[in-house]
Amino acid sequence: MKQIQARNLYEGAVILTDFCPTIVTGLEVRSTGTVAVRLHGTGPTWQPGRTVLYRPHHRLTLCVVPAVAWRVHHQHRDRNTGQGAGATHTSSRLTPVYTVRQYWANGTDHQAVARLMEEHTVVTSIPITLDQLPGEGQPTPQPAEPGARRFYRLYGRGPTVLRTGDDVRQRLAEITAIHDREHGERDERDNRLAPTCPVRQCSRCVGGPHDLEPLEVVITRSEHETQFADLPQDWDYELTPAMAHKRVVAAYGRELRPQQPENRQGAPEEDGDLTCPKCGAGGVERKCRQWAVCSAPACTWGGLEFELTGYGPCAPGWTT
Repeated sequence: MKQIQARNLYEGAVILTDFCPTIVTGLEVRSTGTVAVRLHGTGPTWQPGRTVLYRPHHRLTLCVVPAVAWRVHHQHRDRNTGQGAGATHTSSRLTPVYTVRQYWANGTDHQAVARLMEEHTVVTSIPITLDQLPGEGQPTPQPAEPGARRFYRLYGRGPTVLRTGDDVRQRLAEITAIHDREHGERDERDNRLAPTCPVRQCSRCVGGPHDLEPLEVVITRSEHETQFADLPQDWDYELTPAMAHKRVVAAYGRELRPQQPENRQGAPEEDGDLTCPKCGAGGVERKCRQWAVCSAPACTWGGLEFELTGYGPCAPGWTT
């Protein structure tokens, strides 16, 4: 994910709104201090044709981040014939455009360019539920595109890469265990008490309400041969997401849209199928992506949804 100011948004951008991916379908600068952004989203509570007003410097989060880079494949130039000879060497990823021209110009006396490759990278990060993670012991299904990779992470907590669903559940269990052990108050004998708030509301564990939300990250890469004359002429010294998006979409021939993953572990979809770990009743309700509460009148249990699947203990003292 990447932060972007409202004044730098572009049509086709996918941003987080109410922690759900939404597509920017239109932009209008209504004044020097207001940008009107027309959004399109999905879901039962979404309002079609929704328009949100932002300050130009308001920061938003991009879910789909495109990037463009180039690689120069060259050979050693023979002094007698002036032609390339020997093995072909490849440069590192070059961006922005002026570095490609500089690399090309500085090597003309001793190297011959064999080909110029343009590389497109698209990093898609979308919030998912725990039901959409692979089940226990299952590997992470990889995308069908060659060279693409899929992994997971938590929105506001490290590490950056969690390879499987088991890694995500283990990380959530570790954070919960630390919260239960370290973040309660002490009694008069200096004994640690159970925390009175859940981990997602603990300021020492999280910095925001969505920090423990799991994300699915998919990185796709593609490359094609191009010519020196086809390099962009209008953005030498900067590579904004809007410019990269325009070039990647032109190459793909379609808009960049995130795909919502399916339920990969066969977890129950109905609230009534979830069993409370405290009273044993089957009336647990999902309140958001990870938070669940028991609907039994005499029970006050509330906790993270992953505790219902046996991957973490029920935190004592958690109430709604």
